[in-house]
Amino acid sequence: MFYTLYCRMYQQKMKIASKWIHWRTPILIKGENSLQQLPKVLEQNKQTRVLIVTDKGLSESGLLDTLCADLQCANIDYAIYDKTVPNPTVRNIG
Repeated sequence: MFYTLYCRMYQQKMKIASKWIHWRTPILIKGENSLQQLPKVLEQNKQTRVLIVTDKGLSESGLLDTLCADLQCANIDYAIYDKTVPNPTVRNIG
């Protein structure tokens, strides 16, 4: 009971505080060849490093080669983490 009360009070405080928190609006890139637009968007937002999280199959298939080349041309450092499982579940993420 006390824990539930604590949680509700915490939620209320966060609800009030969220009015003053600067929330970033996500950028949605969509459409044909949208992945090729990513380096330009990263440059515009002054991002210099990227972590690409994928699985081993996608990494070895060569589908990331174009993206990696575009990132190199834009002088954006990147690292690839490919030790995830395909189609991860919530349990895999947590």
